[in-house]
Amino acid sequence: MGEDGVNGVRDGDRHDWEVWHGLVAPGFATGSPEYPTPGDVRHYRRYADDTGRFVSEFGILSAPDRGTLDRWLPGVALHDEIFDRHLTDDPPDKGDALLEVTTGVPSDVDEFTALTQAVQAEGMAFAIEHFRRRQPHTAGALVWQFNDTWPAMSWSLVDVDGVPKAAYYAVARASAPPAASFRAVGDAVELWLVNNTRSAATVAIDVELGRFDGADWRVERVTGSASPGTSKVVWTGHVRQDAAHHAWASSPDSAFPSARKHFAELGELEVGDGKVDVVAVEGGLEVHSHGYSYGVRITHPEPTMRLEDNCFYLRTGKATPA
Repeated sequence: MGEDGVNGVRDGDRHDWEVWHGLVAPGFATGSPEYPTPGDVRHYRRYADDTGRFVSEFGILSAPDRGTLDRWLPGVALHDEIFDRHLTDDPPDKGDALLEVTTGVPSDVDEFTALTQAVQAEGMAFAIEHFRRRQPHTAGALVWQFNDTWPAMSWSLVDVDGVPKAAYYAVARASAPPAASFRAVGDAVELWLVNNTRSAATVAIDVELGRFDGADWRVERVTGSASPGTSKVVWTGHVRQDAAHHAWASSPDSAFPSARKHFAELGELEVGDGKVDVVAVEGGLEVHSHGYSYGVRITHPEPTMRLEDNCFYLRTGKATPA
């Protein structure tokens, strides 16, 4: 038994590839009836079963930016010979099982790019939030991998042309020194504050609960505190955990990145028809959202162009990347 009272991996330095490769190891995700399909056994929710002390490798594969594919592999088609030669796993359709249960299987390269990047972003953030909530019992985690050395579908956060994927920004938010994250426990939802600064953190938090369309919406202002190097629950509440509802936590003082929790697979979310307007302003772009907009990306033809953020989850309002 682990220190948290459940069966789990208790190794010191370990690599977590049980998730991506769909492995069922002793003491790790052993409840096989919970995983009826190959996609379920590869689902990133299984990271929550990992109680390793230091996780020195974990990752989820995705496509590079579509512009990068066009520069290096013009005319490539989904799972044709060229495409599969640049997909760094075997068999090359292994990830399709995960997509089948999370987003639906893509029909072309555009869909493959968008869906694999979305699942990688969700999965890596989920894992990092889980590992950080476990501190000090889990003392650290290292992402596999940061960048690529050739044009590939791989586990990297940054592609061969140096273009960040959606997961790059998701990992940055999840790894912020003070961060917030939600965890569903039965029919309740917990909000955790993680503090990896050298000082005690006391922050105001706006917890928002309701439907994606803005109905059934309520806001609670809470104060959360955490000592240096600790993680703790700062709020517990209830929201209907279905495809139409979500939870959102933000800092009125910009003390940490906003956090959100969905309660259904990506392909099932009832987010509605969110739309965005983009306006050029001095020093950057201003993005206005009308409704809930999932995973907004700003595309551009120049691989050396950099934005401070380029993967947004927006409700009605705006975000301004510099």
